[in-house]
Amino acid sequence: MVYLYYANNFRDFIRNHEKVKLLLKNILETLPDYEASKEVPDRFKNKFKDAKEYNEWIVGEMFLNPYSIPSSVKEYMDEFITLMKQFVYVEYLTPDSILKLNNHTRNTVLLVDTDSNMILADLFVSFVLKEIFPGNDFGRTMMYNEMILVNVICATLSVSVADILDYYGRCHNMDEESRSELTMKNEFLFRTLFLMNTKKRYAVSIVLREGNIYVPFKSDIKGADFIKAGVTQDVSDRFEKMLCDHILYSDKLELHELMKDLKKFEKEIYKDLKDGNMTYLKQQQYKSESGYKSSENGATAWRLQVYKGSEIWNELYPDNKIYSLDRVHILKLAVDGPADIEKIKNDFPEEYNKVLTKVFNSSRNEIRNAGFKVICIPNGIKAIPDWLRPLIDYDVIISNIVGSFKSILDALRLEDVVFKSTNGEVNSASCLISI
Repeated sequence: MVYLYYANNFRDFIRNHEKVKLLLKNILETLPDYEASKEVPDRFKNKFKDAKEYNEWIVGEMFLNPYSIPSSVKEYMDEFITLMKQFVYVEYLTPDSILKLNNHTRNTVLLVDTDSNMILADLFVSFVLKEIFPGNDFGRTMMYNEMILVNVICATLSVSVADILDYYGRCHNMDEESRSELTMKNEFLFRTLFLMNTKKRYAVSIVLREGNIYVPFKSDIKGADFIKAGVTQDVSDRFEKMLCDHILYSDKLELHELMKDLKKFEKEIYKDLKDGNMTYLKQQQYKSESGYKSSENGATAWRLQVYKGSEIWNELYPDNKIYSLDRVHILKLAVDGPADIEKIKNDFPEEYNKVLTKVFNSSRNEIRNAGFKVICIPNGIKAIPDWLRPLIDYDVIISNIVGSFKSILDALRLEDVVFKSTNGEVNSASCLISI
């Protein structure tokens, strides 16, 4: 009955046995209190030549590598692992898995990379720190207690996983040499794993990798729109910093601070555009019409903003043309028709007449149909021309930039805001968000 009750039930096994609690307490109390650093602390400057050597040393001393148990706690760990394996671990595979393993014919055998399998160690870490030893920091920063306990559970699991993999091999009549190749590798320790709503989109803060500690943390972001092509480096860097500061590196989710930073960034984008700068404008490569796949009516290129905007620029500035494969800034304009450019008539009469003649009354049907909602500016031009600034569609540009951060906001379940521009209604998290 004891074995049946505690099978895969590590919480109750620890909760109900003072001896097991004492082992964990001894491990946490015995390990020293050091912290990783960018520089060697003063008291160790005579012992280590650089921070890398010092950090490697504390990893070994503080049990931050599951493959290297410090001698100071090895006796406690060996006993803890033995008890967990004896009373909690169960050598068991589901009958269905064994049936498939032994009877399904395969034409090919694949070596499967399993890096994407992640253990939610917080189930164990929070249980120990919040329930078993509430309020006890053991004289060190809590993050290091968390890392120690992660390595306690990894070292414990490694023994059980090695056994279950060996059992898996025996069920399939593998020889001993082949079974020894089945191993679990403890590669990364993610302090925070942030999952977005779409598969293959996530962000992590990496604290340890194969026993090497990162100072400061290292981030790894996969699939987020703000790291994809077309987003300027300034925008990408800014959103990555927000994500790291308020989600990945912080002890708690800082949603209020995140939204304040987002609102501040939107104001900066607005001011930057108002001053004629193109720091945050989306960039793309222009290609000639033949460079795009043709649709049935041959209008594929004209559906693309980068193509329409570049062609319009070339109509207005034939002496400073955009050529195929040039990179351009895409500027969206709040212009639906000739009436919307009246605001520049008095201050910029030459440009006003040029737009009327060469765009709205163009001899080319494609130009007339494209209108003046977008224009592309060559990379060689350092500022938005003065006459275009009153026509900028600030709402839509800011909305599109913030839209690249939408996968983060959606995962946090922050609601979109609907606002109107001359281009219609736009759904986006914007500077209209109320904090």
